[in-house]
Amino acid sequence: MSMPEIPKTEKLTCEQTINMILLSIAMEELALSHVLNAEGEKIQQALDLVKCHKRDCDIQKLLDINESVSSMIAQISDLQIILKSKMQLAIKHLSCLPVPSPPQPTPDKPCEPPRPPHRPCPPQPPCSVKNNLAKIVKRLIRILF
Repeated sequence: MSMPEIPKTEKLTCEQTINMILLSIAMEELALSHVLNAEGEKIQQALDLVKCHKRDCDIQKLLDINESVSSMIAQISDLQIILKSKMQLAIKHLSCLPVPSPPQPTPDKPCEPPRPPHRPCPPQPPCSVKNNLAKIVKRLIRILF
């Protein structure tokens, strides 16, 4: 996977900057998912070797692999906390940006008139549980016989 290139723009808006920060967080999350997947494959390969008896694998090697994976997961967890804080700060600043106002009608292009409301559905007669149960039993009898 090649590294993305940051655009060389001298003047970025606040919104563009925040979007780029959120994009960088997403890319880091993607990279971490690949690392976690590789750690899972490492464990799976060690277990497959033990199951197939292809190689003499002593318990110490398995413990070393387990320690390595545990250490990597702990480091990834620490990074996840940092990424979460970074994302919350970016979102907080994104919500402070002014919201664009909706487009105003122009004299040459007035707004559409409001549509009339939909007609309500006609009221249904109340159904009795006994009547519905009888219909269900009749259908079951037709299906079974």
